[in-house]
Amino acid sequence: MLRVTVELVPFGDETRARKIAALDIANVGGSIFCGDYSYALNAEGWSQTPATSCKGYIRRHRRDQSVWALVFAVLADCADQK
Repeated sequence: MLRVTVELVPFGDETRARKIAALDIANVGGSIFCGDYSYALNAEGWSQTPATSCKGYIRRHRRDQSVWALVFAVLADCADQK
């Protein structure tokens, strides 16, 4: 499983850092060349923005791409759900 965590670090002060979002991506199958992944994204809300939560699947993602290509595919899929 991959986990991507987003932290808010006010004014660069690490002692005040707090997690504001997390993305978990799990390998659920596929072949040696292409993977199938499930994901769950959760982000807390801001003063004028509601909390975000979405789940889904990325199918037939080429395994020879970088991890960021997979993260981008997940974010694009999540954005399409809105």
